[in-house]
Amino acid sequence: MKVAEVKGSGDQQGAKPDDDAIKTALAALKKIKEVAEKQGINLAEASSAKVGSDNKEGAKILATESDDKGLEAADASKALAILTKVTGEETLAAVLASKDNDAELSSDATAGTTAVSFALGGTENNVKEAEAAKAGAATGGIALRSLLKSGKLAHKNGTGDNTAVTEELSRAFEGGSESVAEVGSGAQQGAKPDDGAIKAAVAALNKIKEVAEKQGIKLATESGATVETDKEGAKILATESNKGLEAGDASKALAILTKVTGEETLAAV
Repeated sequence: MKVAEVKGSGDQQGAKPDDDAIKTALAALKKIKEVAEKQGINLAEASSAKVGSDNKEGAKILATESDDKGLEAADASKALAILTKVTGEETLAAVLASKDNDAELSSDATAGTTAVSFALGGTENNVKEAEAAKAGAATGGIALRSLLKSGKLAHKNGTGDNTAVTEELSRAFEGGSESVAEVGSGAQQGAKPDDGAIKAAVAALNKIKEVAEKQGIKLATESGATVETDKEGAKILATESNKGLEAGDASKALAILTKVTGEETLAAV
């Protein structure tokens, strides 16, 4: 499933992932955690960082109702801000804290709303009232919605700018690296992950692929899509001082992410 077509794709109504896909994903992730702990690798704990009042509109990307609901272009940076409040490991921890029978939102999101509940979504009003919700849970919801079968992120495309935020599940394997940026806290210089963390992450992902193939699960192949006109968004990966992604280019960084599915991202890694 393509997370979103980049630019000019029109509005997209949000849709929750298949229940079976959520159950399978959670079971697999918990198995990975179990194997990691047996090897002496302790994963990060879930973060207490909240979505916050400034960024709660970004959670509209998880709405599932019809009638022109979803993330607007003007709020794309708020969705990105939610994602960057937590590291990949903290996102994974939030997903692991969920239960496969957690329900979709029938009222406003709270501090106890889980990643699975966010993935299942609810009305735009319910998901956007996520001020007190954990950023890791919201990010985990975006990850699950993006990666799993039938899941679609909700966005409006009335201005011609793509506003969908993509999957962040791959960030759950970034090891001990810091979040990409701490939104609202001033400039932050980029920094590469520890070499040991990269090696451990790649080894773990290759092991996952091996196990999946033994079970007859064929993963997607790497995409041929190119960055093209969104190249300014790649500045988020700079490591030199006084450089990095500017607020005006946030949508370009998101556009790069939305060119590929989660499985294609995994294939590239």
